Amino acid sequence: PPCSKRKQKLVKQNENETKRRLPLRTYSPLLGIHLIRAFVPLFPSLLPCVGYMEPVIGTNSLYVGDLHRDVIEADILNFFDSDFRDHIVGVKLCRSLHTNESLGYGYVNFDTSDNALEAVKRKSYMPIKGRPCRLLPCNKNSALRDSGKGNIFVKNLDKSLTCRELFEYFSQFGYIYSCKLELDDKNHSRGFGYVQFEDESSAELAIEEGHNSKIKENAIIVAHFKKKAEREDRLEKTRRTIFVSSLPTDNFNRSELRDLFKPHGKIKSAFMYRKSNDPKNIGSAFIEYEAEEEAETAIAAMNGYEFKGRELFVGKAKRK
Repeated sequence: PPCSKRKQKLVKQNENETKRRLPLRTYSPLLGIHLIRAFVPLFPSLLPCVGYMEPVIGTNSLYVGDLHRDVIEADILNFFDSDFRDHIVGVKLCRSLHTNESLGYGYVNFDTSDNALEAVKRKSYMPIKGRPCRLLPCNKNSALRDSGKGNIFVKNLDKSLTCRELFEYFSQFGYIYSCKLELDDKNHSRGFGYVQFEDESSAELAIEEGHNSKIKENAIIVAHFKKKAEREDRLEKTRRTIFVSSLPTDNFNRSELRDLFKPHGKIKSAFMYRKSNDPKNIGSAFIEYEAEEEAETAIAAMNGYEFKGRELFVGKAKRK
């Protein structure tokens, strides 16, 4: 009937009008992506205007972190080589809802997970605007990051060492999940950093073979990473511990050491230094008390105390 044809015509007109008003990426995403790839490198200011992407975080997505606050989406896109850009289907820089300022991280979507992982391998810790950025696969289990397992602490690094060089050096010990070089306000290295491996065996190997090895003529120190709570516990333990020297080296054992110092408080542990393959101690010991006040009492009472013809030195234990 004529009325039905007229109705169909109106519906068609409405559909065309709706399509005309929608953003390009909504009704033609492939065309939109290719146009943006062509014009954004020439006109970077276009990228925030067209809203290059609202990414779906999945196996093809990478987290891009440690970004300079001035970095925009176009900088992230241009950071990747042309052969990578052909496989990028979206970029998102995360911004504050209140100020619209960059939060220092974002996401990049690739067409396949293989291309995403290849980008991690080749572009991780390369600089964007002078600051090395971190690339992490978004599909990795966050429990690994939060647990601290496989995490090592590296210090005494040459100040000229880059995060990329640190990453490449420790890659010989296993797959690196995350690597970070601590920087000051001027983006200069502070001489220490962190490396987290995907498994603990790689971290153990890095500590065993990497400790005291040389990078740029610096003998580096490699140890297990300690969480803040663990470091605070260690600091608290140090406050409760005293160092004793000038002890007798012959006919003097740990039991006698405890008897000498237990009048000043409850002793949790006592340790006497000895040379390897020698039953004699070297005259030095550490004693840990239950409370910091007991350690201070022992220092006040025993420092300078004469014992078996020796004047003891007793003081606070120092952190390494």
